[in-house]
Amino acid sequence: MIQTIGSLQLRTITHALIGGYNTCTMSEELGIAEYPRPTAVRGAVRWWLRALLAGALWESGEREEKKIEEKVKEKARELMGSTKESSKVAIRLDYVKRPKIVDICRNSPLSNVPRLNLLLLARSKLSCYQPGWSIGLRLLATNQISEKAKRVILWSAALYSIFGGVGAITRRGFGALKIEKIEGESDIADLITRIYQDPSDERLRDIIERALKDARDFLEISKSNGSNKLPPCPLLSTDLNIFRFKFLNIFVSPPLHAIRGAPGLLRGSEEMESAIEEMESAIVLSRIGQSTLKVMWKRADGKKPSVPGRQYDTWLLGLPRAVKGTGYFEVKREEAKEGRRASAISMKPFKRGEGGKWTLLMYGFLSQDWPPLLEIRPSKIEISVDDTRKKSAFQNAWGKIEALVKRI
Repeated sequence: MIQTIGSLQLRTITHALIGGYNTCTMSEELGIAEYPRPTAVRGAVRWWLRALLAGALWESGEREEKKIEEKVKEKARELMGSTKESSKVAIRLDYVKRPKIVDICRNSPLSNVPRLNLLLLARSKLSCYQPGWSIGLRLLATNQISEKAKRVILWSAALYSIFGGVGAITRRGFGALKIEKIEGESDIADLITRIYQDPSDERLRDIIERALKDARDFLEISKSNGSNKLPPCPLLSTDLNIFRFKFLNIFVSPPLHAIRGAPGLLRGSEEMESAIEEMESAIVLSRIGQSTLKVMWKRADGKKPSVPGRQYDTWLLGLPRAVKGTGYFEVKREEAKEGRRASAISMKPFKRGEGGKWTLLMYGFLSQDWPPLLEIRPSKIEISVDDTRKKSAFQNAWGKIEALVKRI
């Protein structure tokens, strides 16, 4: 018998790139537009389930990487299935309202986003969805599961929606989701509702604490003493030394004269509001993207772009970080190769207010799972990535990004 675990009504508040990092949202050859894929959303919810369970185990005093990995895999398979067993949880997406698809050309506002600017070097245009996509996410239990398991699944979907988004480049703000309504467990719904009414670090900490408590109850473990060590993998925690989060308020000023002068747009109309929202989204995404660039870090320090930037450990913002044979390469078995690792720091547009006010959620995971040795090309200087360097790189990158995103 299928049971409803809960549901979330979501809305995208920034442009969404659906279809992958190197593909277009709209296929001009086929005339078909991509939708958010349930499998991709399911994978993201599963990722947050694993981060939640790993965080609960870490707080219980478990420090062995293998034991954490095995327990997390076991419980994730138990709830969401694997290649060998069916899932007990189904995720359904309802596309309530789909916004327009817009083209991104070299002179459009979104071309100021660094990653899109690079992609436009190889093609004449890209495409993406405007903000304002209403998506319903339903969580269903296809087999009998415990009440504790239901709460953990609902928390995983809520955490994904709070911190994540749909489509590509979500760690830099694209496809940012806002939870407009959540149904299921009333206490969980109340906590989620309150944080959107008045976002604060304290309220987010309350959400994380409650989610971790429910995860410990599900795993039948208790909380133990903390640790100064870095965890083996990214995990949820109230310890800001391994999972840092902070709400930031910024203001953007779109060129309203250009919008109001556009033909067919009436002041105060729904079309006018949509145009303003789209312009604000483009500015926010551009500021987020530019705040992660090494050249902007140099400029903030009063240095010329041509000055070598080896002192800036930008490898923390994701690997591969290499272009045309230059950049950071992982040293493995005496050979330097481009490694793959997601950025440790993410920026999520959390809420759009009135008058150009935006609330951003900056967060980052500090963990051990980085290549132990990197090589800077073309100089072939090797970097030993020990825990001290990870902490220093994280602290420096966090400070640079936070300062720049507020003032660019």
